Amino acid sequence: MSNDRRVLVLNKGESVINITDWQNAVNLIVKGNAIAPYGYDHHYKISISLTSAEKMQKEGTFAVEIVDDKGYFLLPTAIVIQEYAKIPYKSVAVNKRNVLKRDKNLCAYCGKHLSDTTGSVDHVVPRARWYDFKHRGLVKGQHPNNWRNVVASCKPCNCAKDNRTPEEAGMILNFQPFVPSRDFLFFRGINSQLFELWDRWINVSMETLSV
Repeated sequence: MSNDRRVLVLNKGESVINITDWQNAVNLIVKGNAIAPYGYDHHYKISISLTSAEKMQKEGTFAVEIVDDKGYFLLPTAIVIQEYAKIPYKSVAVNKRNVLKRDKNLCAYCGKHLSDTTGSVDHVVPRARWYDFKHRGLVKGQHPNNWRNVVASCKPCNCAKDNRTPEEAGMILNFQPFVPSRDFLFFRGINSQLFELWDRWINVSMETLSV
């Protein structure tokens, strides 16, 4: 089992809410606020005291296991909250964090790996020139800050491009920006083991997430 003990949190209807750490997931289950999904049998073994394990096993309150004089709390790798949470629909926000995530934290021009500090958002058609391009029918969209006009960029490339298009600056755009789905951004970067554990609720392929 992976050492990445993140847990998928699902609404009562099993739609995805978020991903949480195992400590919070244990807390939700122990307080009776969450349970394992129906027919789901994947779990992490969380070490607990033998006394606690024996008590839980006797009461039958939680799934525990005793092996070689050691106790383990069997934490589902996905949990369903007991009360339905009303979550309003929101389109995927165009912001630095999401752009970097969509673009795998790689500069669209030089391919350099980016961090939150070294990365920036570049507008393929500069913001100052967007409405002129739009007036001439050269771009689509209501405003320059849209998914098809933004890419992750290192700061040197962003400065070198300046107020020009990639073609004008003689810079090659290594990939075409696209509109990511909520699931794409939500599960972007998860490892193959977590993908296999959660594939019942993931609406995009591992290949797509790896692009």
